[in-house]
Amino acid sequence: MGLNVMPAPYSLDLRQKVIEAYANKEGSIRQLATRFKLSKNTVSGFLKRLRETGTVHPKRGEGVGHPAKIDEPRAQYLTEVLQCEPDLTLQELCQRFEVRFGETISTSAMDRGLKKHRITRKKKRSTIPKNTPPGSNNAGLSIGSK
Repeated sequence: MGLNVMPAPYSLDLRQKVIEAYANKEGSIRQLATRFKLSKNTVSGFLKRLRETGTVHPKRGEGVGHPAKIDEPRAQYLTEVLQCEPDLTLQELCQRFEVRFGETISTSAMDRGLKKHRITRKKKRSTIPKNTPPGSNNAGLSIGSK
């Protein structure tokens, strides 16, 4: 199961060394990239960040990516739906969500949202248990006379 884990940002110390070297005209972006074993895009990114924000500190991870589609009111709706119909599949929940809120949602996003809001689904067994002894082949039917 592969998790999407972002690599750690480059250290502040390295960022400052690259910026200082560039400010001291110790080489071009490409030369500094080679010297510090970085890509030229990374060095350019450090310089751009300094120009735009006045700092070379890495961005914070907050606000990265898409906002969750399932907020508190929507989680409450899903809880109510599942209380009435606990056997709904993720796909069926997605369809109900789309009808109610006018937005599509993938089954994986639905699953993440249910987990985030600790909404559990108690599904019934999909097969009917057999009432026959193990190894029996007659499936509970008796053949013959009484």
